[in-house]
Amino acid sequence: MREKIRVQQKLLSELEQASAAVRMQAPLGVEAFTKLLGMMKQSHEKYFWERRTHAERALDRLGDWLADEPEDQDQGG
Repeated sequence: MREKIRVQQKLLSELEQASAAVRMQAPLGVEAFTKLLGMMKQSHEKYFWERRTHAERALDRLGDWLADEPEDQDQGG
């Protein structure tokens, strides 16, 4: 959880710097823009990886449960 907070704080800092540059109508340098995009990509990739992992675990539990169900219950007893 602390790692998530640290990454989000870092991303927020980068976004604030980019926002300040835009407000001052200063050009955003290639290096700053690339760094910002990298942070955003890292944040999003981690989010979707976690969601995928959660979904896979849920499907594995469902598969285990279905495999443990006796077949004669499907026939109504």
